[in-house]
Amino acid sequence: WLREQVGALVKACKPSAGLWMSLDWRGAMVLDVVCAKLNLREPKIGVWDKEVIGIGGVLRNSYECFAVVVLDGWEKLISSERDVWEHRWTQGGRASDHPAEKPVALMERACRLLCRQGATVLDPYMGSGTTGIACIRTGRRFIGIERDPEHFATAVKRIRDELAQGSLNLTSDGAERAGSHASDDSTVPPHNSSISGEDAVISPDPNRE
Repeated sequence: WLREQVGALVKACKPSAGLWMSLDWRGAMVLDVVCAKLNLREPKIGVWDKEVIGIGGVLRNSYECFAVVVLDGWEKLISSERDVWEHRWTQGGRASDHPAEKPVALMERACRLLCRQGATVLDPYMGSGTTGIACIRTGRRFIGIERDPEHFATAVKRIRDELAQGSLNLTSDGAERAGSHASDDSTVPPHNSSISGEDAVISPDPNRE
């Protein structure tokens, strides 16, 4: 299934795009094989250090892995980015009840790593809309897809609230695009992608399928 997902997302992107996704170490191993079969560049694996101790057995969980896959035309924007990202994250810091919500600062960092201001970011697993908020704060355009009606409604509210705060001078049309399942240039749901021309895919949790 991961090969199907990555293949569809690559088709949705410009040749200069990059992909960012969170996954565990097992998923990272599978992604390496998937990229080889799809003739993509080797994925780079990073670690998100949550700076807190979570649940666990012999070792308590305190991190998540993430992967970055860039296409052949991608241009490096930051030359000093480390593969360990420290962003403190606790249950009290959540803005929604989504089980896989990420901190906005983490997704802002992913946006800045992969694409320039004004670029379009696609999140095919939008969840509670954190990536959309990160795009607003960093000056990127955003397209989000979410199949769960409750999470979608949460994302729309969070994104509209963020826009209302004036983080970025966007038109009302921009606000509606940020909160919609798809726009005129992105009309396909996950699993069957024909979206064209996205600059980056930021997918905090592709494993929710």
